[in-house]
Amino acid sequence: AHVMEMIRPKKFPKNTLFCGDAGFVGFPLWSHILQSDGNFLVRVGANVSLLRESADYELAKNGLVLCWPRAMQATQPPLRLRLVKVRIGRTVMYMLTSVLDSKKLTIQQMVTLYKMRWGIEVEFRGLKQTLDCAKLRCRNDRRLLAELDWSIMAMAVAELFALKEQL
Repeated sequence: AHVMEMIRPKKFPKNTLFCGDAGFVGFPLWSHILQSDGNFLVRVGANVSLLRESADYELAKNGLVLCWPRAMQATQPPLRLRLVKVRIGRTVMYMLTSVLDSKKLTIQQMVTLYKMRWGIEVEFRGLKQTLDCAKLRCRNDRRLLAELDWSIMAMAVAELFALKEQL
């Protein structure tokens, strides 16, 4: 819901590709991104149900799939998406994108973008675990931003000390 609130039509640069992990899935979110003139790339797992675009397996080898939950079938058309199996290190995973043309978004570009996103996830995990900031403690929205700013700054200082020790 927070992501959908942040995505407003024309409030992000043209050709923005929203990159997310397996928690950012579902017809409502994806259709909202597409209606806002954006595209997305997400890792998907068993929590996502997709349909082959064609009953003929040979035609489905291009990776085109449909996301069309039963609850939406009466009111909205399906989302045409591209499902790609990738390997990152030893891990095999599935990436789903709204960019249907494999020349506009190659498999290597998908892997590169996913790896870039992963660095941010590691930082958030460090913030939550190292500094015990899984829950912010202030009760005022202005103080909340200050608490978050200082927490991120403290994390950066801790990382600089760790780097100094390593060197």
